Amino acid sequence: MQMLDNSLRAAIKDVGAMMRETASRSEAAALQAVDRAEAALARGRATWACTQDIGDQVVRSIEAAGQTTLNGVAEFSGALGRYSKDALAGTVELGRRGIAPKGAKELVDLCIEFVSRRSHALFASIDELNAIAKASTFAAWSPMGDMLRKAGERASA
Repeated sequence: MQMLDNSLRAAIKDVGAMMRETASRSEAAALQAVDRAEAALARGRATWACTQDIGDQVVRSIEAAGQTTLNGVAEFSGALGRYSKDALAGTVELGRRGIAPKGAKELVDLCIEFVSRRSHALFASIDELNAIAKASTFAAWSPMGDMLRKAGERASA
């Protein structure tokens, strides 16, 4: 009976050791799972913060682009206004000078001078309008391109 008792005690001892070992492994596996979950959550939070930051930058860039575009339109309108004012003044001047020309040649010369001035003014105005459009477009959208390039670099890092 003593032998059976010793065997039973040894089996209980072995089962107890096995249970402690299993519990220890389970606890270690659970702690590792918690660590992995916390790391995934931290990565998710960082990604969310980065996404929010990029979204805020996009909104600010779009607002700036809108304001810059409006400023460009106002500048464009001013240039057209200056051209129109100059054209009207030139036409009035041609009308004044054309009322009493000394002859047909003088009237033709006045008209040629007017057309020449207006054509030069037109081309100068077109150059100015192109420069305004180019500068406004660059000023409006370049910051967004820079911001998106930096966001892409951050996202891929």
